[in-house]
Amino acid sequence: MENSLVKKIMMRKVSTMLVLVILSCMAIACMLFYYIGVQAEGILTIRNNSGTVLKDSKLIYISYSDKKTVPIGDIANKKTCKHKIDDSYSIGESSITLSFEDEKGVTHSEIVVGYVYKGISSTRLVVSKSNDQFIFTEKCFR
Repeated sequence: MENSLVKKIMMRKVSTMLVLVILSCMAIACMLFYYIGVQAEGILTIRNNSGTVLKDSKLIYISYSDKKTVPIGDIANKKTCKHKIDDSYSIGESSITLSFEDEKGVTHSEIVVGYVYKGISSTRLVVSKSNDQFIFTEKCFR
């Protein structure tokens, strides 16, 4: 009789542990799917490695019939700025241009996303500088 009671208690503990392990695995899987989903959204990440502040930075959405400017402000050296790409603006063909002023007040513009479409993947842009020339390095993720 006592052995039967001990077996029941042990089985209950094992069952409880198994349920906890399964729930933990499900929670981890949900967090991973959420993280992967967030990464897959159209996020434009701009990293400034130029050694100077990118002043009065703005993103300019340009399509055949319209132009929309999104101010993003100053981007300090060694800082990152993230922007959710507005893919609802992709009427026909459109692109995104980054525009900013350097420390001398000279305006620089560069197309950073050449083609905007519904469900666009994330893009990472690194702005660096060499011999007084800004260098734009881009990488798309899917």
